[in-house]
Amino acid sequence: MEPKTFIIETPEQQDRFAVYIGRQKGLPLEVSVKDYVPRRSLQQNKRLWKLHTMAGDITGYTPAEMHDLCLCQIYGFAERRLQNPFTGMTAVVKTPLKRSSQRDKKEFRKFMDFVENFYAANLGVWLNADE
Repeated sequence: MEPKTFIIETPEQQDRFAVYIGRQKGLPLEVSVKDYVPRRSLQQNKRLWKLHTMAGDITGYTPAEMHDLCLCQIYGFAERRLQNPFTGMTAVVKTPLKRSSQRDKKEFRKFMDFVENFYAANLGVWLNADE
C-alpha cells in the first residue's frame, strides 16, 4: 500500500477516517498521528521569489541561485565534486540540506526573516510589509 496523508479538520472527517482505517484488510498497519502545521502560503512564496529576483538583479545571480545560496547559509549544505560531461572540468557543487518547500509556516517565517534581513543589510533590497 502506498503511504497516504490525511488532514483531518472536522469531526466528520475524523469519523470518515475511522471508517477508512476499519476497512483496511492488510494488517498490521503503521499509523502516525501528529498536529497539523500548514505549509507556507502562496503569498509568502511570491514575496520570497520577488526578493530573490531583486537581489539577483544586483548580484548577477538568478533568483534560483540566490534561493539556493540562502538555503545553504541557513540550513547548511553538502558538497559534491561533479565532472562537467562537456568540458571534463571538475567543480564543487553545494547542495542545500533542506528545501524551503518542506518547511511549515513557522519554519518558513524564520527563513524569510533571514532572507529579508540579509538582503536589506547587505544588498539594500527590501519590500514594504504590504508588498
